[in-house]
Amino acid sequence: MRSQGDAGRGRGFRLHHAVSADDATFCETVIAPLADIASRGGTACVVFYGASGAGKTHSARAAQRFAAEQLLKSSTVDVSFLEIAGESCCDLLKDRETVKLLADAGGTIQPVGLSKNQCASLDDFDLRTKNANKLRATAATERNSVSSRSHAVCQLKIKGGGRLRLVDLAGSERLKAGAENYSDERLREAQEINSSLSCLNECLRARLRGDKHVPYRRAKITLLLRDALEVDGATSTAFVACVAPSPATATESKRTLEYAAATLEASELARQRKQFKGPEKWSSKECEKWCLEFDGGKYAKLAPAFCKSGKTLAVIYRGDLLRQVEALGGSEADCETLYMAFRKLVKDAKKKPVKRSAVALKMARDAQLLKANKERATASDRFGGAGQDELQALAEKHEGLNLG
Repeated sequence: MRSQGDAGRGRGFRLHHAVSADDATFCETVIAPLADIASRGGTACVVFYGASGAGKTHSARAAQRFAAEQLLKSSTVDVSFLEIAGESCCDLLKDRETVKLLADAGGTIQPVGLSKNQCASLDDFDLRTKNANKLRATAATERNSVSSRSHAVCQLKIKGGGRLRLVDLAGSERLKAGAENYSDERLREAQEINSSLSCLNECLRARLRGDKHVPYRRAKITLLLRDALEVDGATSTAFVACVAPSPATATESKRTLEYAAATLEASELARQRKQFKGPEKWSSKECEKWCLEFDGGKYAKLAPAFCKSGKTLAVIYRGDLLRQVEALGGSEADCETLYMAFRKLVKDAKKKPVKRSAVALKMARDAQLLKANKERATASDRFGGAGQDELQALAEKHEGLNLG
């Protein structure tokens, strides 16, 4: 999906695909390719997100059944169903028994104590997952009388080792200023959902930016999905933005689409950075060719001194380069000219501006605001603009509540 610009009220979104969960096109377009990856021994993941009442759970259940049907054509399927609510994890196939997330010898996070149920048929799968879906934590919200208040991760694994994870995130919801109908427990629950959704957002953006540190450990859901968020990882991941067609949810839908547009833009920029081949990524042959052609071939005889990788030339000690240039009959002035010309190429490549859309700029401003109001922001604000008046009202009403 891409934002079509920021022409005031006329702004729209061009989608990769816009389908209904009841439409066979949805599963054929999104889920079938991921199931195919899993059937060939690979790892795939699909994440459903959006505001409360947008149809995430309905879509996720349709995807679960379709994926199981596809995988069962070639193998039996081991199904596991994990629920994450705040800092607690439980097994939905084993009467909500507690599960711990621990790192194995290789550093991969494993849900210790999570059961695996083997299914040989679609009827068997339906029987096992029907009760698991019923056991999920739900609560009445303004938009949905049975809103999921936890994250659910359904994993389908086949004999060859291939696996597909289907992640149904808890519904985000905008709490109105002075929210009288919300108990302290509901507010605490909302804060936990806010925190995990925000962490997922931060981790995804950090990976797309290529940051050295990614805060996976701030939330259980990101700790578990770490491999799915790796830009160059082995997991193929799809994000499904769920929106409701009702005019009453237009604001929430707009925020979800803006979040998806900004995330897509970040992923495209990450792809461009990976494909970008500036001077520092040149091979030794490319650097030598540059010297041969520089200034009309004036310094061609000195090209052997530049037969080094771009990464090496970008950090080479000037004195070392000078000795090599002089050995080829060049002067100190020749070395200085070539050295500075290459450095300028590197510098200009790094300074090359990247055009950012209005949506991306808005998300950057929101990120700064959310960082300042991290403990008070509402769930929907994690997916859009944060209202300062709302944050202040909630802070005054519940300043004595410990949400940590």
